[in-house]
Amino acid sequence: NLFQRFPTILDCAGRYLGLTLWPARLAADYSAPVLKLLHAPTLFAAFGGVALLGLLALTFRRRERIEGWGSTFTLISYAVASNVPVPIGTIFAERLFYLPSAGLTLVVVALIAEVARRRPVLLRPVQALLVLALVAGSARTWVRNLDWRDEASFWKAGVAAQPESPKMQAAIAVVLNREHRPEEALAHAREAMRLDPTALPQRETYAATLDLLGRVDEELTFLREIVARDPHDRASRR
Repeated sequence: NLFQRFPTILDCAGRYLGLTLWPARLAADYSAPVLKLLHAPTLFAAFGGVALLGLLALTFRRRERIEGWGSTFTLISYAVASNVPVPIGTIFAERLFYLPSAGLTLVVVALIAEVARRRPVLLRPVQALLVLALVAGSARTWVRNLDWRDEASFWKAGVAAQPESPKMQAAIAVVLNREHRPEEALAHAREAMRLDPTALPQRETYAATLDLLGRVDEELTFLREIVARDPHDRASRR
């Protein structure tokens, strides 16, 4: 129910705020065990952020101010994808915060402009800060776009950013197998199995890697162990 989901929703909100302010480690997968939920700093950040946006929305919305519109837009657009109305099947993903981040950016810029208007002496430092943020954001976007130039680059970047993701580890192993590099793939396949030994893709990737290496006896032993633990695993039986 909503009350059970609410701490997780707030925790994710804090993580979104953190990624917006410092997008150093971006990845395509944040599922368990990558996303260790109910982290105190992110909960406190979320409480503060949501409270501040709510206050701005109530205070400035009546005055037809940009801060009020931006705050309202951020809260509503995030609520739609936050699992508040109904569970949507995805707990956390960067794409879910694209639209709310537009409203959040509008709020921040409007507040900075208001500070500069009231204190003209701060105009130059504020302009320098905005230029610095623009340059830093552009540079991060350029670097991140390089991760998408091909499949191998994408999954390698994902493993570098989230080494605890079994999906990332298994995916890069598949790519390395396609490139006829099973020796390198084996380390990633083993790590994927260590992180999540119950998932079928990880099992298939590990078995396929052993097969490419010609280690058939080890592959058969592994598959027999899987079948013994999970008799319903038809893929391993085949």
